Amino acid sequence: MAVFCLGWEGQNHALAVAGQAASTVLLRVVMGWVYAYGGKSLFLAIVLHAMDNTCWKLFPNKGSHYNPAVTAIVLGFLIVPIAAFTNAQRIRRSSTARTTR
Repeated sequence: MAVFCLGWEGQNHALAVAGQAASTVLLRVVMGWVYAYGGKSLFLAIVLHAMDNTCWKLFPNKGSHYNPAVTAIVLGFLIVPIAAFTNAQRIRRSSTARTTR
């Protein structure tokens, strides 16, 4: 599919395909974090997924201004504090478990 998309006229499709691939992986990381730290609520993960599927269409002209590379960059900046928070939670849990033994 990605090779097919590279042949379209218009924008730089190699960047668009790479950005879409990166944003898909990064969104899955965010979705997993929302599920794990949202009380294992599948509903929250479904709402996040539905939001991702519909929000890009809210741009004028049915997504004409959607840029997957920008989406990947924004998600990358979002994941940094998520990873820091998750790592801090794990460190606190592991240090608490060692002191209670």
